[in-house]
Amino acid sequence: MIRSKLCGSICLIVLISGIGFSNAVDDVPQPNVEIPVDPKWDFKTKTALEAKRVYDAGVKEAQLAFVKAMNIAEKQLVLDLKQAMKDATQSAALDDAIKIRSAVEFLEKRGATTLESVKGNSAGVRYPFGKWQMITSSGPYAPTSILGTYDFRSDGTVFWKEKARQAFGKVTIRDGVILVVYPDDRTERITPSGPRLLIEHWCPSSNYPSKFPMFVYAERIK
Repeated sequence: MIRSKLCGSICLIVLISGIGFSNAVDDVPQPNVEIPVDPKWDFKTKTALEAKRVYDAGVKEAQLAFVKAMNIAEKQLVLDLKQAMKDATQSAALDDAIKIRSAVEFLEKRGATTLESVKGNSAGVRYPFGKWQMITSSGPYAPTSILGTYDFRSDGTVFWKEKARQAFGKVTIRDGVILVVYPDDRTERITPSGPRLLIEHWCPSSNYPSKFPMFVYAERIK
């Protein structure tokens, strides 16, 4: 019953309400998944080194073109969303206006796509081993709140823990993003961005990817 109440657009905000969750970690099903081993690319032969050099040059050229296209698209998206927010407000579609404002704030805080971020988010995106804390804010002038923690493990799973919920998720890395699917009908798309993880959260999972997600971010626990 708790899970059904939490689902929907306010599912993450309710997590800080302090509702108890008594299941032990051992009771949470753990998916059986392995992550690929990095080959390190430390070749010795000339032909292999040349093949890698040509590939790297092609990747850099593609990344520069991608960054330029993304910057144009991002600027236009922010402009279009701000206009959409005005239209939604004028038509009294306040719920949608709030969602749109959340998206604009997310894009503005994230900043424009850079070559460095593209390199980090390429097909070789790094698995975010270790513990991270999810952070959210209810508005541009509101204090941030820590919702819970992630523990990304070497077996390709992540353990999420907070007062109202705990679950193991199956981690898949694809197209520069990290996709996490939980057995309790939740899905997250995680994009590394500098020292942070940008998180889009869908509840229920059937809303992914067509419905509007909840936006939050995570920082590594020092």
